[in-house]
Amino acid sequence: MRAKYRPMAAECLGAAEFSELMNMMLGELNASHMGHRGGSDPLPNFDAQNEWSPTTYHLGLRFELGGKGPGLVVESVIPGSPCARARSLVKVGETLLEIDGTAVGPNVDLEKLLTMDEPKEVTLRVRSAAGEERDVAVRPTASVARLLYDEWVEKTRAKVDELSEGKLGYLHIQGMNFRSFRQMEEDLYHAGAGKEGLVIDVRFNGGGSTADHVMTALTQPHHAITQSRGSGEGYPQDRRVYASWTKPIVMLCNEHSFSNAEIVSHAVKQTGRGRVVGMRTAGGVISTGSVRLLDGGSVRMPRRGWYLSSTGEDMELNGCEPDIAIWNDPSWNSPGGEDVQLAKAVEALAEDVETENTKGKVKIKPASKLRK
Repeated sequence: MRAKYRPMAAECLGAAEFSELMNMMLGELNASHMGHRGGSDPLPNFDAQNEWSPTTYHLGLRFELGGKGPGLVVESVIPGSPCARARSLVKVGETLLEIDGTAVGPNVDLEKLLTMDEPKEVTLRVRSAAGEERDVAVRPTASVARLLYDEWVEKTRAKVDELSEGKLGYLHIQGMNFRSFRQMEEDLYHAGAGKEGLVIDVRFNGGGSTADHVMTALTQPHHAITQSRGSGEGYPQDRRVYASWTKPIVMLCNEHSFSNAEIVSHAVKQTGRGRVVGMRTAGGVISTGSVRLLDGGSVRMPRRGWYLSSTGEDMELNGCEPDIAIWNDPSWNSPGGEDVQLAKAVEALAEDVETENTKGKVKIKPASKLRK
């Protein structure tokens, strides 16, 4: 491998070319979590590094397709976006006619109108469904990515609630990091309140390092029942290591679940904590570190392998195989698409909840009943 790439390395004109070549070589090893980051070029272009670049801003509006104009009819408003706020509210069904005096329509490039050197307030001309026109002052945002994610989670949670007739909850773990873990703890109370089971989703989770924390929250020993004066039965959460969930779960994963998200999927399956639904995970599970090179660059190097405790199989190139494998059509997250993986997870969890309920509930026997 080294002999193959050495002549090309000698021809590289700078750090960027060398780094690209290194990553091509490392890619041939077919190992995950590897990569090269280059140092600086001998003569960096400082002017290019300091150059100001315009940014395309967002209103938070989505428009109906196929409209002929004039204007654009609002199909939906992203929750929490600039046009969802009371002071700059634009409603579904209204028509956007102008942005800062420039007429808009199906053939007008909105990105060009919303690309600015710095954030500033713009004026929208809007026509209501009743035909009345008004001006709306709005300050666009540089990104709606987080808002779109939050919207997706809430819509998915509502779908689980609908499919289960309010009996099951849903939470998504965005990453295997402590920010996402704290959100998961919050969701165990929020999404799990009053529910009989929980769908835990790690699809599109790129990994991290918190699988054991997640498993601790899901597998803390259930050794006692408590009852405070004037309240129902339960257990004091402040006595537990983390917020916990002891009722049935189903874990959703897919081909975009990577690294530590794969480890937690394997863990749920290995421990029998619940069934796994979706598609086989990516198969990229290696713990890594970074080695600094003489030129200031670095190489990410695998240091620790992960193996299944039951069979000894390597998790690298061996993604978690779901108990129920089901493929989502590529259009599943488009308007009119269907998340069949989610529907199957709800169906499987409902079965597991029913099985759990047949075991019956332990009845507490207060000591006061024994007194004579």
